[in-house]
Amino acid sequence: MIGNKIKTDLNLMPSQAKFQAARMRMKGISKKVTTIMIIVWFSAVLLILTAWFLTKWWLTVENKKYQKEMSAFSSISKVTTTSQLVKYRAKLLGKILADRFEYYEAFSKIGKLFPEEVTVKDINLKDQSLFKLSLLVSTGKLLDQVEKRIEEINKGEVSGIKQAKILGVSYVRAKGAWTVGLEVKLL
Repeated sequence: MIGNKIKTDLNLMPSQAKFQAARMRMKGISKKVTTIMIIVWFSAVLLILTAWFLTKWWLTVENKKYQKEMSAFSSISKVTTTSQLVKYRAKLLGKILADRFEYYEAFSKIGKLFPEEVTVKDINLKDQSLFKLSLLVSTGKLLDQVEKRIEEINKGEVSGIKQAKILGVSYVRAKGAWTVGLEVKLL
């Protein structure tokens, strides 16, 4: 004893006992390290499996949301396409009906240009507002009325008609009538 201190690290065991004590300590430390390593390994495996299952679950949920949105988009897409097609067809039909009404109006104007005794044999639409007519006139007096009406049109006295031009006049002996070729331009 040196002073009041007792030396505690003094080993009085025989050497084989010392070796067995060290071996037992090493086994204890080895068991502790192995246990810690197994716990760490199981924890890591458990953490990885948990992450994998959570990721798989999350992907399944997101895939269901995606499929739901895609089906909603698909149905909206079909409705939108159908709606656009209906609108297009309605617009096209409206335009056709408007054009048809304009043609009816134009044919009505041309039909009312000359007296009832003058027969319109043929009407051809050359342009949107340009018509080629073929008239059958039975007498010279009616032919004079047709010429007078053409002069009135060209002076601007007839509403809705811009111009009329005689393309040709011929006498058909078999019918005893005059054939007049006209070109009429509407406003």
